[in-house]
Amino acid sequence: MESILTHDPSAHLFILCLDRDTFELFSKSTSDQISLINLHTLEEEIPELLEAKSNRTITEYYWTLTPCIMYYLIFRIEACSTLTYLDADQYFYGDPKSIFKEIGDSNIAIMPHRFPDELNELNTHGKFNVSWLTFRNTVEARICLKWWMASCIEWCYAKVDGTRYGDQKYLDQFSSKFHGVHEIQHKGCGLAPWNLSTFNYDCEIILFHFQSFRIRSPYMFTAVIQLIDKCDLKQFKEKILKQYLFSLKKGFFRFRNTSPQNASDKSMNCPNNSLAIIYIFKKVFFIKNKIVRSFFA
Repeated sequence: MESILTHDPSAHLFILCLDRDTFELFSKSTSDQISLINLHTLEEEIPELLEAKSNRTITEYYWTLTPCIMYYLIFRIEACSTLTYLDADQYFYGDPKSIFKEIGDSNIAIMPHRFPDELNELNTHGKFNVSWLTFRNTVEARICLKWWMASCIEWCYAKVDGTRYGDQKYLDQFSSKFHGVHEIQHKGCGLAPWNLSTFNYDCEIILFHFQSFRIRSPYMFTAVIQLIDKCDLKQFKEKILKQYLFSLKKGFFRFRNTSPQNASDKSMNCPNNSLAIIYIFKKVFFIKNKIVRSFFA
């Protein structure tokens, strides 16, 4: 949230609070740039959600909410003419105005995974990632969003089923079903652990998706990055990781009041040809194949 307002000071943020603690935390803010939406409010506006809530896991239910909160904000209460959804585990390093310039007058904008060839099998989970989605208040966007919302309420599970996977694989059908769908091309936006190995650091970094990042304690965080042998770790450390860890730690000590989650042995396992990052106090350890490489953060 702070990274958005740093790089786009005029932004207005809508926060869907999935529990009481989150709502109370943000209720303490006096910023007129933040609007809170209680989950109960959304469920009252879209009562079909309650049945969906009863037949899927909590994670699958949260996935189901993505098109619902966008539909509610744009078309139910008409809160804005253009709305961009963002996953919370992302961090801005640059001004997003170049992305909105690229999107132009498109009705809808979606973010490609950009899987490298070595990870091509991951396309079975969808060509696009539900991390950045922009919808305009247009007839075509309304039709698309209503279709996506109805599809997710009917079926949104953490398994591949033909043309479906969670809320994500439905995005593969957007371009064939609807007009004015733009695939975001800027590779510095949508940068993530699965495409880091092919990233050219001469490109401006706008938004990094810290998928797999986990808080193990106030002093320890872990993450997994695919194809580590092809990644430029020095550049990753200097241009992405250090700033995020500093910001995360600062936010942790400012807001967190509950006991940190304890890491189990299973949760610390590192997949083959991947990278685990363990951040402890002022050191970062890269762990791969039982070899430990460390440096000061």
